[in-house]
Amino acid sequence: MPKKAIGFDAARKIGRTLPDVEESTAYGSPALKVHGKLFACIAINKAAEPNSLMVRIPFEDRDALINDRSRIATR
Repeated sequence: MPKKAIGFDAARKIGRTLPDVEESTAYGSPALKVHGKLFACIAINKAAEPNSLMVRIPFEDRDALINDRSRIATR
């Protein structure tokens, strides 16, 4: 059974509970920023999966998440 998708409004509501997060836009799309730096937004890249959320994290954290996901998928 597919999981129910949530929209950017849910991400906005969660994000606004974090310190120093402000609502803004990035490339014309709704976004959340911390001290003016992009934190999360609706993914607008042509290669992005439709209706996906972009969350900015350091490369080493991203790599660790991908590796963890790969290990789970191979079980």
